[in-house]
Amino acid sequence: MRKDILIIALIVFLFSPMAVKAQRLTDELKATIIQKIQVELKKSYIFEAVADKVISDLKQKYSNDAYREIKKEEDFAFAITKDMRAISKDLHLELVYSENSLESKEEDDKLWLSELLVNNGYGVKSKKILEGNIGYLQFPFFGPVENCADTLFGAMQFVAETDALIIDLRECRGSLDPDMIPLFSAYFFKEPVHLFDFENRETNTFRQMWSAAWVPGKKYHTKPLYILTSGRTFSGGEEFAYDLKHLKRAMIIGQVTKGGAHARFPVNINEHFYITIPKERSVNAITKTNWEQVGVKPTIEIDSKLALHKAHILALKSVIDSSTQAEKQKTLIILLQQLENEKQVFKKVKFRLTGYKDAKEVAIAGSFNFWAPKNNFLTFNGREWSCELEISPGKHSYKFIVDGKWILDPDNPNTIKENEYVNSAIVVVE
Repeated sequence: MRKDILIIALIVFLFSPMAVKAQRLTDELKATIIQKIQVELKKSYIFEAVADKVISDLKQKYSNDAYREIKKEEDFAFAITKDMRAISKDLHLELVYSENSLESKEEDDKLWLSELLVNNGYGVKSKKILEGNIGYLQFPFFGPVENCADTLFGAMQFVAETDALIIDLRECRGSLDPDMIPLFSAYFFKEPVHLFDFENRETNTFRQMWSAAWVPGKKYHTKPLYILTSGRTFSGGEEFAYDLKHLKRAMIIGQVTKGGAHARFPVNINEHFYITIPKERSVNAITKTNWEQVGVKPTIEIDSKLALHKAHILALKSVIDSSTQAEKQKTLIILLQQLENEKQVFKKVKFRLTGYKDAKEVAIAGSFNFWAPKNNFLTFNGREWSCELEISPGKHSYKFIVDGKWILDPDNPNTIKENEYVNSAIVVVE
């Protein structure tokens, strides 16, 4: 597959497009969409046996009129996605509805990608030198090489003289280019290493992925490396963490990741619906498996909001242990003691959601938990859903997730627009 097509495929793999009205959602149209989904699953879904089970379930549900009362295209796409995932457990398998015609989607995607890159530092959202000469880089995603390589190289030059490096993947949603992770990984190994393979059932191929043979600037292969994860860390972010963990090159700190190891590709169903099908799966060169459905287990499992503080302490200890300069050690020991005694401030905040008495599961995700959708669940007392969380002071955005649907807080009029999303907003006072 050509690289430009694959990049568009991986864009779909991370996010969904926005909204001119499609044809009316008739029973005939529903049947046609389901039939085409079945054909595509049978042809190319990475596990044929799983595809057969999903196909059988969709047929049975359609025969039992499970989708008859659905009137909105978005609701139909959501229901089909939910049913497919209930069988496959595959978070990359999705039916997507676009109000805009898919014929015009390519230009929309280009505009969307441009805005995404600008708003997220071309893949490097933050770079810092923490106290004690510890480098810090934050990646919200791994961007296309042609757009983001220079930013990556610049970031690695920025931290080149640090004594240890923390890579923050707690908000990393995946990769927009399969070549970016091998390129980035090259900084952390003296020689090229075999990272993983892509196994494709449709083409019956195995494609080896090695760290790049050359990258500009100094390499970082002799210094301590720490990777931060959360329940939101997904797909390409998980790939990087999983590979470097099993190559024994990095310590993973945080929470178990989301669990998606399949590369998916968009297949148009009609003018307004398309399905994203996982046609490939990642196979690690060492474990011969991956993190699908189970996530990447950290070396040190800790609440993600505490992960940076913990990594900073561990990095300082490592530098102290390896240092041969008495004055430097003395300075770092004082800094370490200060950091260990530093108390992080969190405030208890209660969230409530009234109604939804028939919901099976309600969760909350926001900036305070790195938008992890399965970390914080609410309980129902017969009148409302609620939970109490410890949150750092400052501005935060969030949404409730009701049986898989993301909704604004109906009792909170305050909202904030972040990229293409509108979220509920709160301010936590210290």
